[in-house]
Amino acid sequence: MLDDWGYALLWHFEGPGRHGVDLLALDPTATRVVAFEIKGTLRPNHWPRLSRSALAQMSAAWVDKADNPGMHNWDLTSEDVYGGVILVNFAQRLYRVAFTSDFVNLQPVTMEKQIVDLSWLDEPERHGGLQRNRKLTPRVR
Repeated sequence: MLDDWGYALLWHFEGPGRHGVDLLALDPTATRVVAFEIKGTLRPNHWPRLSRSALAQMSAAWVDKADNPGMHNWDLTSEDVYGGVILVNFAQRLYRVAFTSDFVNLQPVTMEKQIVDLSWLDEPERHGGLQRNRKLTPRVR
């Protein structure tokens, strides 16, 4: 999917066991690095969720933790990247996407063009404003 949207993969997490971002990718404009967390399920009518353990998954503290191999290997912090979350329901062939520029407010994607052009995160006033503290709810097919 990311390749179809024009993202260039920089790094991906291989295998189970360690915790951290799943992918690092260069956005289609080649101006932003995005740290992606991918969650999937085979259960119909169900969406996977981000972990809410001691450190909330995709928070700045979680992204910056020392045992996050992708971020550590590339010498990146949450200040250097944007965040992306992709939820996939394989049973229904649906996905949901959200992005963050500050690792505080996760912004749901409501139109596919938002996936390939992240300027709406940088210039909210030009794009109708941002939705604050929204859950991952938009459905994109």
